[in-house]
Order: sequence, then structure tokens, then C-alpha cells
Amino acid sequence: MRLWMFACLAAVPAAALDVDLTEFGIAPMIHAPPVEAVAVRRRPDREPVEQSLTPVTCKAGMAVDTDGPTGGERVPDPDTHQDETSAMYTDGGYLNAFRVPYVVKPLGSRPGGRHCSAPLTAVKLWDVVIVEYQGKRARAIVADEGPVGKFGEGSVKLHDLLGNERARENVGIGSGVTYTFYPNSGKRAENEKALLNYLADWIPPVIAPPAPKPPAQPPRPPRRRRRDR
Repeated sequence: MRLWMFACLAAVPAAALDVDLTEFGIAPMIHAPPVEAVAVRRRPDREPVEQSLTPVTCKAGMAVDTDGPTGGERVPDPDTHQDETSAMYTDGGYLNAFRVPYVVKPLGSRPGGRHCSAPLTAVKLWDVVIVEYQGKRARAIVADEGPVGKFGEGSVKLHDLLGNERARENVGIGSGVTYTFYPNSGKRAENEKALLNYLADWIPPVIAPPAPKPPAQPPRPPRRRRRDR
């Protein structure tokens, strides 16, 4: 009997259920709005966001990179020059190597592993990097991606800030450059002015040092066995 009533009730609209069915264990909501399914679109192409700001330090030389629009500047090596950078402003423009300090991140599964304290896997385009050479220090942006295994390239503007006067002759810095990358510190800029303002205002985060390890406890002396008398 109850199975028959449940089958009948399944075909009746909710608005028509105006009788008392509590004795059968049913308490319908008379004017409840219909529930619509919402499709959730997944983005398999989106990489997981690295939340860590723990810096990665690298040491190497720095070759000259002139990629991007030149703005009329003479390119020392046209054979290696490209008009685009891997990073692109939201207004559609590319970064100018003669006006923007930027560095190149190598491609590969373990980028920078031979030169860095850790692979640059978490470092993305637009992340901030502090570059130091012979007492000079400059903020730069990760704006380009280079060949696998090759590390140590910077824009002409970055060479200028570090005091390398021969960058426009395609002469880089042989060694002694320190790069400190900050993963997840980047912000895609609308244009060159917005990027330079972001770099000027950016402050390195305070990274808490790792907690000290507790002192090692001295080994306990072995227990003496009680001999039976």
C-alpha cells in the first residue's frame, strides 16, 4: 500500500501537495523553488599556484639579452634578437630590453638547478628577482624564457644598473652575479609604466628563519641487569 502511494506521489507536482501526509513520514515543502544543477568548469591547463615566497638564490655570469621592441636602439647582435619577449603586457606590448631590467629563466624540468640553491620550478614570468654585482643591486622581473640548461641572461637595462658599460657591445659579465628569485611575487603589468612603478615600490618579504633544531639528548646509560641470588 505504501509503495503504491509513493509511486503516485512521485508523479504529482510539489505545488499540488496540499494534504497532510505526516502520518506517512512525508513533510513536503509546498512552494519550494526548483533546484537547478550548476556545471563547474574545470581548467586542466591552469598550473597550481605556488604560495611559497621562499627565495631561490643563484650565482652565475650574465649574458646580454636584447629581445623585445628596441625603440630605435641599435641592437649589437641582430642574429640573436627577437621582437617579442615571453612576457607580454595586458595591453599587448612586449618588454623593452633597453628600458626594463629583466632576466631570463631557462626552460626544462629542473631550470637553473646547476647554478641555484633549488630548481627554479616555482618561478614564473613576472616574478621579481634581486640581482647583485660588485656592490650594486637592482630589482628586475622574469620576462623571458631561454634554452634548457642555459642560465644567466639579463636585459641591457639590467646591465646598465649593475655598471656594465659594454652591454651595448654585446659584452656580458663573466661571473660573480647573484640572483635572488622570489616565487609568487609577480604581477602582470598593464604597460611599461605600471611595471616600473611596481618594481620601484616592491619590498622583499620578510622570510622567517627555520626553527632551530632541539639539542641532541645524551644517550642514556644501559640498564644493569639484576642478577638472581
